[in-house]
This record gives sequence, structure tokens and C-alpha cells, in this order.
Amino acid sequence: MKRRASSRAVGLPVLLAFLLMAAGCSTGYGTHRMEFDSITGFEGAVGEPESMDFPDQVRRWPWPIRQIEGSGFDLLFAFLIGIQPTPREVDDPGRRLRLATLGMAEKAGDDLGRIADATHRLLWLAYYDPQPLDQMTTLSGIESLMVSLGADPLQSPQVSRDAPRQLEVEERALTVLAEYLGAVDRARRDDQRLELQPADREVLATALAVLAARPSPHAPTGRRAVRMLLATARELGSDDLGEVARYALADRCAAELGWMIRILSVDSRIDVRMAAIHSLVRLSGPHAVAFTLAQDPRRREAHLDIRRTWVRLCGGMPIEFAERGWGDGPSPLEFLFDTIRDDEDEGLRLVATDAMARLLGRPVSLDPAWVEEFWRARSFSEIRPLDAAAAPSGRRESPEGVR
Repeated sequence: MKRRASSRAVGLPVLLAFLLMAAGCSTGYGTHRMEFDSITGFEGAVGEPESMDFPDQVRRWPWPIRQIEGSGFDLLFAFLIGIQPTPREVDDPGRRLRLATLGMAEKAGDDLGRIADATHRLLWLAYYDPQPLDQMTTLSGIESLMVSLGADPLQSPQVSRDAPRQLEVEERALTVLAEYLGAVDRARRDDQRLELQPADREVLATALAVLAARPSPHAPTGRRAVRMLLATARELGSDDLGEVARYALADRCAAELGWMIRILSVDSRIDVRMAAIHSLVRLSGPHAVAFTLAQDPRRREAHLDIRRTWVRLCGGMPIEFAERGWGDGPSPLEFLFDTIRDDEDEGLRLVATDAMARLLGRPVSLDPAWVEEFWRARSFSEIRPLDAAAAPSGRRESPEGVR
């Protein structure tokens, strides 16, 4: 006699299959953040760790819950089968951290609260984690957040030249926010609602404007500003000042993230620096190449891989950017000519010769004689031979990654 399978035995797999299809098998923001915090010891609401120490175990949901997290069914399913996130051994916590980092940035979407929450964590990770692979992963996440914010790192304000003065002003503004949040907390404990007086609103609005102005010269202060602006925006809610706080929060996130990319494009390990240069170009456009050239006064002594990156980016950009320098730095065309004439590496000189031909829409030639002839004609002619309209129609307008 055959036994009939119990309804429970049949029902759970069917329920799980239905929930997985409904969720699209996509891990949500909250799960990525929980795993990030478990690996790093990060507690965004109260502070942040001062070092990186990977644990042996990571707090995680079981696999079925991870796949439906954020779908609306996750907590229901967890309740039905009686499970909670628990510490679980992982073979490679560094890999789990990288996955969680990218997951937070991608799942933040256009939710400003999540963007700010992820910004705080990724800025901290970029500051404390020295591993190049982790830094490049963090850089990818930062780029995703900048895209979500619709921000251009080269249009964001820079740190003030008077750093001590800026820090002093920022600390006063952060004190105002701390006092406001403290007053809200005290009122909540007394089951009351805090009512701001006109003078208090003016002081708070001024503090918000100060904190939105520019990135901090002190990285921990910059992260604290993001955290406190987020808390303030949440408390103000639909209040008129709430909109001011949200704009300030978005501006501050963009400023801090953009400043981090700019720092990594100049002062970091070779592979991280190359990744940051490409990130700047993707976010800001081809003129970011001239910016990165101008930021390195010792560019001729830069590592060969960095110089090669510049050459390839210069050779692939639209011709209208060829003679646009940044500040006192060389234009892309000037950089290519200097490389062809002076670089110590013969292979790079040949690559630069090819890049200049592609930039100018000429037939590819590795003979540097035409470069000297072109440069003499350019130097003595009142009419420059570069004209975007003269570029051949079949010429590639933008290399891969330069958009």
C-alpha cells in the first residue's frame, strides 16, 4: 500500500518555488547591509570600527530567505518556518564583503536613505581597507552611487584651501544637528513632539547649508556629516526643513563620493588608480582625462601602466577634446606628442604614435616622422588643423569606457 505524502512535505517546496519566482531570486539591500556589518563590525547608527578584522563567521539568513529578501514574502516565510539570521562560517569573508559592498550600491536604487546609508559604509571601507581588490570593488560601488545621484565628480565642490577653518565651521554645524537630534530623542522619551521655534529653524537651516557645501578635509568628519544629515532628514520628515535636509544630504553624499574618486585617481596603488581614472572618465566624460593629467605634475615619471592608460584614453576620445587642457596641465594632444618625443619606453612611444593617428583621424602609422611634421605645421600655422567637423564620419567617437 502506497503512502500519501503529507501536505506539509509537499506544501513547503511548492511554497518556496512560488516565492523564489515571485522575488526573481534577488537578494535585497537589507541582506547585503547585514552581511557587510557582520563582516566589518560596522554599526552606522552609533559609530564605526577603527580597523578591519575579518571574522570567522558571518551573520546570514539561510539561502531560501536570502533569495526572497525584499520581496514582501521574506519575513512571512521566515516566521512560518521559524528561522532567524545566524552566524555562519564562510570560506572567504573578503569575497563576501566585496559581494555585499556591490550589492548595497546596486540595490540602493534611487532611495536617498539607502544611498546615504551605503555612502557612509563605502567611504569608511575605502578609507580603512588597504587591499587593492577591495578598494577597486568599493570604487565600483561608489561609481554606482554617483550614477544614482546623477552627480559628476568634476562638478562637485572641492575641499576648502583653508582646511582648519572649514573643519571649525563644520564642527559647529554638526553640533547644531546633534543638539536637534538630542532634543528630538528627549521629546520622544516624554511622548511629546518637538516643535521648532523660528529662530531654531533658522539655525538648523544654516547648519544644513554649511554641511551641503563641500566635502570635508577630514574623512571621518565627512562620514559623520553624512550619517547625521541622514538622521536629521529622517526626523524632519515632511517638514519644510525636511526637503532642505534631503537636498543637503544628496549634495553631501555626491561631494564626499566624488572627492574619494578624485583622491584614488591620484594617490593610490597602480591598479586602483587606473580604475579610478576610468571611473572619472565614465562619470564626467572625456575631459576628465585632461583633469587626471593636470593632477600629476610628475606624470612623466608615473608608472608605465598609468602612462599607457592615459595614452589609450587620449587616442580614443572625440577629437573636439584633443586640445582642451585642464588648468596648467597639458591637453591630450600635447601629452601624446610629449610621450612620442620623450618617453623612455619605446613600446609606449609606438602606442602613442598610433593613438595620435587615431585621434586625428589619420591613417595608422607607427613612423614618428609624420608626428614631427604635423607638430611643426601646427606650431607655425595660425589656423589649427583640428576641427571636429573635419573628422572622418567613420571614425570612432568614443573608446570603450569613455562616455
